[in-house]
Amino acid sequence: MYEVRGERGNGMACMGCLSDIKLYSKSRLFLVMAVYVCFVLFFCGCEPALDGKSAKLVERMKNGGEYERKDAALLLAEDRDIRTVPYLIKALKDPSVLVRTAAAGTLGEMRDSRAIEPLIACMNSDNRELRMTCALSLGKMDRTVIQPLIDTLGSSKVNLRRGSAYALTFIYSEDSTFDPLKKAMTDTDAEVRYWSCLAIANTGRDEVFSLLVEVLQKDKNGGVRSASALALGTIKNTEAVPYLIEALEKDSYTPVKENAANSLGLLGDSRAVPALRQALSDPDPEVKKKAMVSLSHVGSEEDIQYIKPLLNHPVPQVREVAKDTIETLKGK
Repeated sequence: MYEVRGERGNGMACMGCLSDIKLYSKSRLFLVMAVYVCFVLFFCGCEPALDGKSAKLVERMKNGGEYERKDAALLLAEDRDIRTVPYLIKALKDPSVLVRTAAAGTLGEMRDSRAIEPLIACMNSDNRELRMTCALSLGKMDRTVIQPLIDTLGSSKVNLRRGSAYALTFIYSEDSTFDPLKKAMTDTDAEVRYWSCLAIANTGRDEVFSLLVEVLQKDKNGGVRSASALALGTIKNTEAVPYLIEALEKDSYTPVKENAANSLGLLGDSRAVPALRQALSDPDPEVKKKAMVSLSHVGSEEDIQYIKPLLNHPVPQVREVAKDTIETLKGK
């Protein structure tokens, strides 16, 4: 209780002060409540009021037919109105996989961290396109996405591990991902191992080279070996050349030979020339094409004689690559 002393005039002045204090307190309370409401709307996924184009598209996404909902979800990416994020997150639970996939893709364009956990949950799908779209969108987020992806990489649910490993292929120079990805390279699921090979190459760690070589030589799945062959070309370590030559010459799985030929060109080491010349005789057109492209990088004018016969190959794309490679090698 306040005690008012002094003359009447002074007392009235003090009462006025108390009224001011009460008014000020009410103003502060209103401001605090307003900030709190904004916080809840922004961070807790509540649906903020919309207007104009965004409002119309959200209405279509909620109440239209399947294809209308899908198209609306895609169109919301054009303006990137972050007020639509809570509605897009809800659309990740739409009964139509087309709508869920469209919403997942648009959330990636929004790059809003509120979508991280919902997108991770949505990856737990047998629909490959949906799973990959969610993972791609997660790969576009800021670096706050890294730890949730690392945690998901250890999930008991294989689709979550697949999606997480794929998403991590878009993360570069992050040391914290090395150990989880190293473990994932021995996962029982081949797709997890495949994406982990590509993702771990982005970490920049020296140990990556030996890990990838081991996979190239020992993994029983051809697809995983092909990922290793591709990744060895990205780490720019010329010590990989002998291992890639061996894979090009001896591996029985065609995609491994394709990626080995491609990586030998990326590494730019002339030791690969004899093996690439030999690969021009491979029965697979893709291996021939990759070998020619790589020879355009590491070969010389002397290699034209080995490529000329392919100008008459029955596959048009092979003839086209042969022509371009010969032009590149002239005068080299």
